[in-house]
Amino acid sequence: MSGFICAISKKGESPEFTAPLAYGNDDMPAPEMLLRDRGATIFESREAARQALEVTLISADSQGHEWPSLFNFHFIEVKDPFGN
Repeated sequence: MSGFICAISKKGESPEFTAPLAYGNDDMPAPEMLLRDRGATIFESREAARQALEVTLISADSQGHEWPSLFNFHFIEVKDPFGN
């Protein structure tokens, strides 16, 4: 499967040092938000990844989280080397 993932890097650090974002399982805190340390969620297009990130950022803001202001956000294309 090819597509796009969302990743973050701390502001002030090189974008080569990114962490992937993924949705969690239902038994985890905030499974509806893209968060790090859970692997990576692959989206079919850059636009789908952008929309998912936007929903996460709106949710984080409405909950009073400050972490989004500490990071830069990136979209990384991933490709299946086997053509699946």
